[in-house]
Amino acid sequence: MLTTHSLRHYNAASLTAAPSLPLLLLAGATVSFHPTAGVASIDGARLRFQLDSRRTAVAIKYLRRALEEVVERKWKKSEAVLPKRLARWWEIWEEIVKGWEKGAA
Repeated sequence: MLTTHSLRHYNAASLTAAPSLPLLLLAGATVSFHPTAGVASIDGARLRFQLDSRRTAVAIKYLRRALEEVVERKWKKSEAVLPKRLARWWEIWEEIVKGWEKGAA
């Protein structure tokens, strides 16, 4: 998904190492994706990430949008059932988190 170069841990505000994918998906108010350049920028150019392909940029862009919508719906009504479209994105997110947990173990 991300190149091995972009999977390095980055120092966020010189405090601690942080993996790049969670930052791309969850950090910042705005993310600009530039698929032709293979770059994603968070909050202007505060954080910039090199992506390995256009497909990766598009996948992260849609996953980020879907996660924002899921979190917003769950925040407003935690007991609400997600539509099938959002439920599938949530399953993808859970698979990503499980992969991180396996990597940390």
